[in-house]
Amino acid sequence: MASAKRVPIRVSANAPIFDLPILVALDQGLFLNAGLDVSYVTHGHSGPAAPPDLVTAQRFEALEADVYNLDAWSGVERMGREGRTARITALRPAIVAQAILSFDDTLYNPHDLGGVEIGVALKRASHYATVQLVSASLDCAEIAIRHVGGPDERLAALESGRIRAATLMEPHLSLALKQGAHLVAMTFYRGADVMASELTDDEVDAYYDAINDAVNIINAEFDRYRHLVTAPVAARLAPDELGQQFVRYTHAETYEEATARRVFPWMQAWESTLDRARH
Repeated sequence: MASAKRVPIRVSANAPIFDLPILVALDQGLFLNAGLDVSYVTHGHSGPAAPPDLVTAQRFEALEADVYNLDAWSGVERMGREGRTARITALRPAIVAQAILSFDDTLYNPHDLGGVEIGVALKRASHYATVQLVSASLDCAEIAIRHVGGPDERLAALESGRIRAATLMEPHLSLALKQGAHLVAMTFYRGADVMASELTDDEVDAYYDAINDAVNIINAEFDRYRHLVTAPVAARLAPDELGQQFVRYTHAETYEEATARRVFPWMQAWESTLDRARH
């Protein structure tokens, strides 16, 4: 149900692979049609310097944005920490691949990764996905994870040979494959939207009406929006080189508490491994 008045809502920018429905909804005027005044915040954050993959949440904590999205693992972790009052409102529309890649001809499946450092971003989706991918094949002591930084840093370290394997998502995944890397393991995951608690249920419903309409447009005309996804690596990857098999979009879904109850024990069980990422 659309709100009767235009409500100003500031969305903290994340990677375009995740934010594509937001960008399309803005471009097509879908938020305005839903009675909302939505802006996309790509600047700001008045707090201490932070890696790019953390800035989206820090804008929210600094009261510079009212909505942000992140991987569901980090969303569950956030619920246990103090900060701005918020709620996880939905599973975001983007269903994205995280893949372990390598240029090393001796690394072809998770069993080959015992003792091999895998480049990730500490306590972010690449980190959680990596542990999930290799934990069925390796003992805990064999899992070697290394904090390298954001996707640009991980791909650069992989290309230079400083690390033998790294976990990447789009558009860096397609770019790595273009450069000659191969897949070692892959999983799909879905993130979560976090909203300020002061937003009403009607405002939240209106927001997702617009987002879901945008998803319908994306699924009908994905080629029209490929360039937005490849923007972070536009100089090295053309829009038509983006592998659509590594991302899909569906309507946002209610985030059930039962989901968190399943995720949190897994995170606790692997806490020592998740903490064991050398810089």
